[in-house]
Amino acid sequence: MNENREYSLSSFLLVVFCAIILYCFGASVMDSFVVYPGWRLLRANEFIEFHGQQSVWIINVFVIPLIIATILNIWLLWQKPGCIQRKMVFVSLLCMAVNWGMSFLIQIPMHHQLSETYNAILLEKLISTNYLRVALQTVQIIIVLKMLITAVARCSA
Repeated sequence: MNENREYSLSSFLLVVFCAIILYCFGASVMDSFVVYPGWRLLRANEFIEFHGQQSVWIINVFVIPLIIATILNIWLLWQKPGCIQRKMVFVSLLCMAVNWGMSFLIQIPMHHQLSETYNAILLEKLISTNYLRVALQTVQIIIVLKMLITAVARCSA
């Protein structure tokens, strides 16, 4: 009985994790291909104000769900459903860790500079380096979808 409860919790948290990752991937793609390029249309004085306000929004809409997804990904390493390979969970977490590292080491410092002074060259660098993050997220989403499909096909059988 207790084993079924743990299995149910693991399965439920896997589905929640997958849903959040899918949401974050969609938000990231929107950010990368719509929001960032749209910044090119703003005048320098408009950009700083808009960027500052948008930074607040992005924390609530994207960063908090991504933190929750990271915690769930770590949790799934220890309490995954039996039908899911630990290697898939680990590779998903590795993609997230590299993505977080790129955020802290590359993206966030550029955002801080852009929040003080508009710089078109720096904006282009921000946009181009962000495509690397999207590539990692694409790898992760493929793995996460494979985990979800495996869970539906094998865990429910």
